[in-house]
Amino acid sequence: MKTIRLSLGFILGSFGAASQAATLTASYSFSMNQGVSFSMGSLTGAQTAGIHGVRTGGDTALLPGAPYAFETYCVEVTEHIHSGSQTHSSVTNLLGSTTVTGGVFFDAVRTTRIEKLWGTFFATIGSNQSRSAAFQLAQWEICFDTDMNLGGAGTFTSSDSVSALAQTFLDAISNGSATQRQGMILLSGEGIQDQVTPVPEPASMVALSLGAAALLRRRKLAR
Repeated sequence: MKTIRLSLGFILGSFGAASQAATLTASYSFSMNQGVSFSMGSLTGAQTAGIHGVRTGGDTALLPGAPYAFETYCVEVTEHIHSGSQTHSSVTNLLGSTTVTGGVFFDAVRTTRIEKLWGTFFATIGSNQSRSAAFQLAQWEICFDTDMNLGGAGTFTSSDSVSALAQTFLDAISNGSATQRQGMILLSGEGIQDQVTPVPEPASMVALSLGAAALLRRRKLAR
């Protein structure tokens, strides 16, 4: 038992080191396919909200091994993501990370707001496409603006049909009534939409650790 505990400690400790630079390959589909419109300076457009990924490869230890299903929402607005297999060249904890294009830096304030958005409201989306689209708008407002107001004179604005719902999410974060937080991971890379996804539940990571520990033990016994 002592040897197994030491192996687990080594493996769990290695997750933090791997967070500095890692890759993720995943196959993507669009489970909540609803476009939302926005304006950001001279840029106007519409993007799709709600992306479902299944890990198929990569060396990141921040997410369980393949196949691992996860949900993401977009950070950038000038990059795109398509269905099928794609690779993110960087997988990092959200705090202190920066997107490849668009220059979104996740400082402590922005990171806390994203964590509260996901921790308080992600579980309320379910299969509701309008709530999913509103969630995406709220995330973009946090990423690209500071006033937390989609209808204001800030950098990022939207008059989409779901913007009023998105504003209720933002208001709850601003006034302190949104208190639940969720740790987040940034998936980024050149030529692919940068996205955020939740840190897996501890049970998922423990299961991964146990599997890796068992593999190490079998290798030792085989020597």
